[in-house]
Amino acid sequence: MSKQNPAFLLIDFQNEFLRRPAMAPFAANVFAAAGNALRKCRSLGLPVLHVHTVIAADGTNRPPHWQAEQPLACVEGSDSAACPPGFDPLHGEPV
Repeated sequence: MSKQNPAFLLIDFQNEFLRRPAMAPFAANVFAAAGNALRKCRSLGLPVLHVHTVIAADGTNRPPHWQAEQPLACVEGSDSAACPPGFDPLHGEPV
């Protein structure tokens, strides 16, 4: 039997994706559920892992399906690449 290692994985939980019109009216539900799960996992000492899409300011590292997208999304250091308040990685949580 294989050993299981539970962890909480947040993928692209960034302003760019969470503010898109397709998220309305579900954004509040997503924030509440993810926030509850994040707090619970942290309180239990489970690993929390973050995967973020980050694009260079010149756009050279955009994935192929984003090549024609303008303006650039998730630009490194921008608000769109940032996490919403309360979802930033804590010290020691891998990104």
